[in-house]
Amino acid sequence: MALQHYYNGNFAEAEQVCRQILQQQPDQVEALQILGVALCSVGQAVAAIPFLQRVVQLQPDAAEAWGNLGTALQEQGCYEDAIAHFNRAIALKPDYAEAHYNLALVLQKQDRLEDALFHSQQTIALKPEFVDAYYNQGFLLRRLGRLEEAIAHYRTATQLAPNSAGAHKNLGHALLLTGALQQGFQEYEWRWRQPGWAPRLFAQPLWDGSPLIGRTILLHAEQGFGDTIQFIRYAALVRDRGGRVIVECQPSLLRLLETAAGIDQLIAQGAPLPDFDVHAPLLSLPHLCSTTLETIPAPVAYLSPPVDHPLRLKVPPGTRLKVGIAWTGNPDHKNNRYRSCAIEQFRALCQLPGIAFFSLQKGAPEADLQALAELPIQSLSASLDDFTATAAAIAQLDLVITIDTAVAHLAGALGKPVWLLLSVAPDWRWLLERDDSPWYPTMRLFRQRQRGSWQGVFERVAAELALWVERQT
Repeated sequence: MALQHYYNGNFAEAEQVCRQILQQQPDQVEALQILGVALCSVGQAVAAIPFLQRVVQLQPDAAEAWGNLGTALQEQGCYEDAIAHFNRAIALKPDYAEAHYNLALVLQKQDRLEDALFHSQQTIALKPEFVDAYYNQGFLLRRLGRLEEAIAHYRTATQLAPNSAGAHKNLGHALLLTGALQQGFQEYEWRWRQPGWAPRLFAQPLWDGSPLIGRTILLHAEQGFGDTIQFIRYAALVRDRGGRVIVECQPSLLRLLETAAGIDQLIAQGAPLPDFDVHAPLLSLPHLCSTTLETIPAPVAYLSPPVDHPLRLKVPPGTRLKVGIAWTGNPDHKNNRYRSCAIEQFRALCQLPGIAFFSLQKGAPEADLQALAELPIQSLSASLDDFTATAAAIAQLDLVITIDTAVAHLAGALGKPVWLLLSVAPDWRWLLERDDSPWYPTMRLFRQRQRGSWQGVFERVAAELALWVERQT
């Protein structure tokens, strides 16, 4: 009965039945096992662990017992213990595909990508129809820079499970990295079918890209600040289709986006919406506009800084170059640890003569703020209360050097020279093997040549900065 409830997804009922059994038979292995995995399934790994530990004590040679306990430990972030348990499960049962798969996931979290790839390959060899394994293999291969192989695995996942939204979305990301924008953005539309991606539900239909003459369209921000800044450029193209354009955006971007072309009315998220006929998420506009690399709308500047903002930089005497920097992004972003660098990396740049550095960083960790205080970098954090203030600061700079965060998009949208520091496996929008961006004409890309190492990146940046200062003399 408990097992049937579990397989039907009725975890609360499975838990109830198991607890009733265990009151009479405290060491009933099947009840302990089902209770443990049922608790894990509803996010209660802490509560599950004692039951799964008891199973291992009672059946030390049962590979599944070690595997289930490993999963619970993994959910708790006890990665080393989880690895040990998955390895024990594999030692007991070398063809245990699920243990190889879960071990790959834990190793991936520890950035041991080659080891994770081995166990992911083992999973596929043992269970060729395991869709999630192809999906995860694609992710690992992409992180390792083996993009064509990643695409092949994502395609296999979509063939095995044509309705797998995650496989389609990640295939889209991989295709976009290659520059296949039309196919990539088409696959990216699957994002709305993924768990956690709730589409906006309006009575009005989604726009299909058809002419808008006599109609009003609502364009709504859907993701981060940088995404909104990057894709607001499409408002002008949409209005060229003949309609009236309303944009709903994050409140802190409202004043900044007043300078964007093609917008008839701006609304802050959470405010009552006016009447409209059709709607579209901002990141669906490249697909709806059939964008290719050659047709990306890329004016040198499509946003403007405020002319009357009170923020003024304090520039030291003798300064020949004013440079703004940012080194870390949103800590909640899943790739933040890969795209961010340490503030210490900027120390060598600070030794270059004639350059004044200004921090454009908001919300930096306390340890970074302490390190920043020891460097000749002026922090503007207290003055950057919204993106209009950040735009006012950037307008007074000669250059912005930043990791992949909203500051990069803002500098590019303002037409300011910006040097973007990228990891080996960058976000899809930065493509591969080029040092320019088709999205931002004033942007240069400085890429890692070795995974996880920023040293070479900063050495090249230092050399370029020194040349720039020389040209100012």
